[in-house]
Amino acid sequence: MASMQGVPPVEPARKPMGLSETRPGLRVVTRSSIRPADPDQPPKLELREAERAYLEHTFRRLTRRERQVIFELCSGGTNEGVADRLGVALPTLRTHMMRLNQKLGTTSKSDVVRLVASELLDGYREGRITLLKA
Repeated sequence: MASMQGVPPVEPARKPMGLSETRPGLRVVTRSSIRPADPDQPPKLELREAERAYLEHTFRRLTRRERQVIFELCSGGTNEGVADRLGVALPTLRTHMMRLNQKLGTTSKSDVVRLVASELLDGYREGRITLLKA
């Protein structure tokens, strides 16, 4: 058997902290308290007028119709619902989405909504979007 000189000893596995062993002020997150997004519910992002105007400018390289598709995708709903709101057939919506994905470098509706949210966040951080307080 080979010598194990210079190799640190293996520590015994620690048992996880129980609720009574947590530090005050910390909340224990258990696997059951983490709920993944419901895959049956499409992503939704409600846009305000100032946000829409900012996005119109940000995505000016897209056609007017492609921007409309983006806004409807952000409103949520199924592909059938989005196509109905746009007044197009489902294959036409899929074509619009395919071209959007090519132009934006996205792969799904969720990616498009995340990209829009990211652009909005950048707009707020850079002070390009301001909301009037009533």
